[in-house]
Parts: sequence; structure tokens; C-alpha cells
Amino acid sequence: MLNLQWTVKKNLAKGVTNDSIDRVYNLALKNGAIGGKLCGAGGGGFLLFVTPKRYQKKVSKYVNLPEVLVKFGEEGSKIIFNHNKK
Repeated sequence: MLNLQWTVKKNLAKGVTNDSIDRVYNLALKNGAIGGKLCGAGGGGFLLFVTPKRYQKKVSKYVNLPEVLVKFGEEGSKIIFNHNKK
């Protein structure tokens, strides 16, 4: 469903994606990601990929972007680590 949502979203309007985003997204899928989502707005966002554990390192290596692991829980979203915090 996540991959279908991305396909629909990028066809809604010009400017939703670009060649760099498409290249990274396609590399992630080719190397084991199930789907992805572009989060954020105005050029300051990030790509989120759902990837089975066995492919996480491979996807991170090939897309050449920092890896941030997330877990889903019943408490809602929360930040448990912020490396930019001073």
C-alpha cells in the first residue's frame, strides 16, 4: 500500500518528486525496501522506507543516506534520541 500511495502521489502534480528522489526510491526498492514515503515539505524533508530487517543494511548502503531505525509501539510517536541536541 505504501508503494501504491507513492505512485499515486507523484502523479498528482509536478514537483512532488525529482530525478534524485526517484533514483534513491528505486534503488531502495531494488535492494529490498517494500515501499517508501517522502515526508516533510519545501525541500527539507526525508525519505522513509519500510524495509525488512534482513535488507536494512543493504538498502542503507545503496541509497547512501543515513539510517535511522524506528519502532512502532502503542504509546504514539516520541523522540528517544536526538543527536542534534546540545
